[in-house]
Amino acid sequence: MIGRASPSERVYRGLLRVYPPEFRARYADEMVQLFADQLRDARAAGGASAAAGRMWLRTLADLAVNAASEHVRRDRTVAHSLATAPSTSSRLLGLVGILGGAVLLAAFVVEIAPDLNNLRIILFNAGAIAIVTGVHRRQVSAAPLLALAVAIPAIIANAWYMAMVILATGREHPFGGDFGLVFFLAAVAMWLADAAFGFVLWRSAGVARWVGLALAIGSVFALTGIDRFELVRGDSAWFFSPAALTGVGVNGLAWILLGIDLARRGRTSDPLPQAIASGR
Repeated sequence: MIGRASPSERVYRGLLRVYPPEFRARYADEMVQLFADQLRDARAAGGASAAAGRMWLRTLADLAVNAASEHVRRDRTVAHSLATAPSTSSRLLGLVGILGGAVLLAAFVVEIAPDLNNLRIILFNAGAIAIVTGVHRRQVSAAPLLALAVAIPAIIANAWYMAMVILATGREHPFGGDFGLVFFLAAVAMWLADAAFGFVLWRSAGVARWVGLALAIGSVFALTGIDRFELVRGDSAWFFSPAALTGVGVNGLAWILLGIDLARRGRTSDPLPQAIASGR
């Protein structure tokens, strides 16, 4: 059928990838046939180009709304069917993660005393480590190698940055010299590792996949706020300064949402390897 399809039908079939895989497997052929019939009727009504254009606009609008609805419905169904009661350790890890994300966001709401800022960062890193550990325990049975490949760098990078913050306490110029260079590398490693963890969580097609995407994007934007990159100063500051702050805020919110999810649900059997392999 695909070989005899018109270019418009092939494009439409490609756009159907925005729907969940199981939805496409069940309804894609019928939807393509319906689209072809509607497009043919629109062209037959007169004004072929204008009619086809209006048809495409309606189709794209329907795709955006209906695909989002199907993803939400699918995630709720998966959450309901695969969730188990969380263990005490899962609840504890989730709560630590919520605390870490909350103290990161606190600076956006209240003024943090300079003496407490390092403690805030330490709690944030501890929360990130707790969330990564909890999510790894949930996913390891489904994809041991992939779960380990993103969990270990994220844990090490956050622990490294936490150690640098602790060692920097009391230093007069913690961002200068060789120590400052190591501090800079720790920050880069932390944001990149968090982004990779979020990206894999998004690609895993799990219930928290969109939170994972937010974590990945937020971490990348937060990375641009590191002073040594000098992106938040100069001509580009109008974009990177608010982008970096937004990234930090999104990052903190993502850890909170992951902590809530971890504290409320136990281990799942999400098909992580199959989802990655099939490119979902």
